[in-house]
Amino acid sequence: MKIFNSDEIKTYSELEEILLSNRIEYDLVKIKKSYQLAEAYYHQIKRRSGELLINHVLTVAAYVARLDLDTSALIASILHEAVIIRATDIDEIDSQFGTDVAFIIDGMTDMKNQTATFSEHNEVPENFRKLVLAAAEDIRILIIRLANKYHNLKTLQYLPEESQINQAKKN
Repeated sequence: MKIFNSDEIKTYSELEEILLSNRIEYDLVKIKKSYQLAEAYYHQIKRRSGELLINHVLTVAAYVARLDLDTSALIASILHEAVIIRATDIDEIDSQFGTDVAFIIDGMTDMKNQTATFSEHNEVPENFRKLVLAAAEDIRILIIRLANKYHNLKTLQYLPEESQINQAKKN
């Protein structure tokens, strides 16, 4: 049984090392292009933890690579914040990386919007049902979303206690 490695990474070289050690044939040119765009989109943007956003998306991509997902999933992992921060839009991602990548990112964005509306009342079951149905169209959406959430939770210690509680409840 393979043990999941949840180590964080901070450079594209580290990600590439993981990709080259996998049994999957990746389109490394496209993945590197997505990383270069992400660097431009996320240039010096910091998360609330103080970590650079580019380090977060690289780590999420590393998680996805360690799960042996494909090139499209890796690109979506790297660019998943670009639409949310309005650095680009789905149409631009579609034209540069294809409909498959755009579909995954769009699904992640929709899922984030749906889970952001969860409350502590009766909406939870209905919104959860919508979330599962959206992910059923392409399981990669849910896997990347879970990898993103996992890394968010791993970095909670850098936030004030109230923010930690709020973050743990959302997404």
